[in-house]
Amino acid sequence: MEPIGSFFEVIEKLKEYEIVATIQDKTPTFFRYRNQKVYAKQTNTQFVLSLDEFIQLYQKEEFYLYQPKQEETISLEKDEEYYRWKHK
Repeated sequence: MEPIGSFFEVIEKLKEYEIVATIQDKTPTFFRYRNQKVYAKQTNTQFVLSLDEFIQLYQKEEFYLYQPKQEETISLEKDEEYYRWKHK
């Protein structure tokens, strides 16, 4: 993941309904913006902030754009080939 260039860009990404993340003490925190609030989620914690609170608390942090892992689809051709080979 590459860091988002500036905090202004972080705010823009949130307003575009993207999910951004920051990492503190090896713990990621994910943020999304809905209904004029910033929703934060960590492994065992969730909390809601106003946009002003978010800016005040996190403006000096480094953020990354969250990109979920793309799960590989199963190739039917490879699957059939595998079972033909295995059952010989």
